Amino acid sequence: MNKDFPYNIKRKTKELICTIIKIEYGLCELVKSQPPCNADALLYLLHHAATLSVVFFPTQRQRSQHGTIRKMMTATAARPGTLLESSGYCRTNDALLWGDIELFMVTDPEYPSCQVLLMRVTHRLNKGKRNKGKAPIFTYTERNDNLAFCVIQDIIEFAFMDQAFSSEHIKEPRDIWRHTKVPAHRKSTPIHFKASMRNVPVFRLGVRDAHGNWTTHPTRALPAVQFGEDEKKLCIDAGLEDPGSAYKYRKGAAARYDGNTTEHRRNHMMGHAGSHIFREYVNQRVDTDTQSVFLETPAKDALIKLSCHSSLTRDPSAPKRLNDDQKKMVEKDMKLVELKQEHRRLRNDLIAQYGQLKKARDTVEGRQYRRLGLQIRSRRKKLQKEAFNKEYRDFFASVGNDIIEKNYHGQDTSFVPDTSLVLPERKELAELDFQNRDASTVSESQLLEDRIQSLELRLALHHLHIPKHLASKIVPTELARDKPFPANFSTQSPTGLQCPDCLGNLDYHPAARQYTFSSKYALKSHIDDVHLANRDFLKQVECRYPDCKMPLISKIQFYNHIVTVHGILLPGA
Repeated sequence: MNKDFPYNIKRKTKELICTIIKIEYGLCELVKSQPPCNADALLYLLHHAATLSVVFFPTQRQRSQHGTIRKMMTATAARPGTLLESSGYCRTNDALLWGDIELFMVTDPEYPSCQVLLMRVTHRLNKGKRNKGKAPIFTYTERNDNLAFCVIQDIIEFAFMDQAFSSEHIKEPRDIWRHTKVPAHRKSTPIHFKASMRNVPVFRLGVRDAHGNWTTHPTRALPAVQFGEDEKKLCIDAGLEDPGSAYKYRKGAAARYDGNTTEHRRNHMMGHAGSHIFREYVNQRVDTDTQSVFLETPAKDALIKLSCHSSLTRDPSAPKRLNDDQKKMVEKDMKLVELKQEHRRLRNDLIAQYGQLKKARDTVEGRQYRRLGLQIRSRRKKLQKEAFNKEYRDFFASVGNDIIEKNYHGQDTSFVPDTSLVLPERKELAELDFQNRDASTVSESQLLEDRIQSLELRLALHHLHIPKHLASKIVPTELARDKPFPANFSTQSPTGLQCPDCLGNLDYHPAARQYTFSSKYALKSHIDDVHLANRDFLKQVECRYPDCKMPLISKIQFYNHIVTVHGILLPGA
């Protein structure tokens, strides 16, 4: 299994696919066109994801690292599989590792009195050369015009979350600058990462822990497929007419490389075996003002730039999901109606025969009942996806006519995004990170303070998570630090309808921790489905209610404890 695939078989397989199979099945040879991405498009997408988007991410780490991957792909033209676990190498857990990153505090050659951060990243996983040959090493520098563009800032954020710094003296953001003064006989001070972290992926997957809470897996790499799914959701939420795939960032970077570097250096950076491959990266939209070239007039570069990138047709007012009426129309599908009727009939039969559905779980009818449920969900999901895609396409196909119609009647076409569900802390961070300023006009001390404050706000956001089932129910209007979780929380729940596990979750927003459920039945269902589904009472389990560490050895004892000690209201109690 560790041997290379025989060359003759590879050649014959390629010939078979490119001739007989292609002709017999009419395979398309066209390359899927990607919507071009430039700096303006990247800035828009990053800002939208940070301040406007309500696309759910299981943890703040997942949201933050998504933006980092976007920035690294545009800065280096990396493939998704170079930074993440490639779909072609599933379960290898090979991705960008902490060992691939070097961080330095250096003396700025242009301003010897100034010290700045510098980072080098090795791309070991270029296609066709994974862990082989001379891997390209890219250098990142500080970005102070927009801190949101600064990859170094992101990596430091993740290093604090992973406790990855080797030095015991780096405990908070300010320590990065407080203890890294460059000696006179050196050009830099290396900021090392722990040896135990060298083989740990930087970008990791969100998973549920034993208590049912979302967390970042300690070692499991984020799959490129998952990144692609999240990317499409964010691009639709941002109103891109053609969301494309994550490859649009690589192709956008490649377009900037063309003409700004030599052919051989470009091949090395992009991991190409030959220059002929680059023709697939040429923008389908001609980015030269050919009309002005012929007429020998000054080129309209700004307009050509607008025309050749995705910004031209983006519209944040585009539909983001189906409304209730559209979902009701989906439910009228004949096949879906038949499946639901059969599912309902079988449910009634099982209850009549066995009294409870769980008693019929291992029967033939019980398995058929569950299979029907899966078919219903699959059919509904497929129909909703088709309906939304049609709605999305129809919007962009007619948006021009709609605008003209309103203008004809003297009506303005305006759009104000709804940010009521966006945390105030996210908005506060965005105001600091997206200043789009001329950094040369800002003092060094102010730049440093902004960078430190940005890191502090980012780290605080990791402890303000709102779970998905509460995302539309909690509308925070003030900063969490102005209304923190009570220091001496009562031993008994003030309402009796609060989840003991959520109350003790330090990574939840104070409002999410203290959320009161609508009834004891809803609370019981939440505890069973979220927190007890994977809890193993064979191991020692402690009560997670604030300031309570009572050991619990069974589910019965758990329920008895939270009812009698913490005053939680449950059915039958």
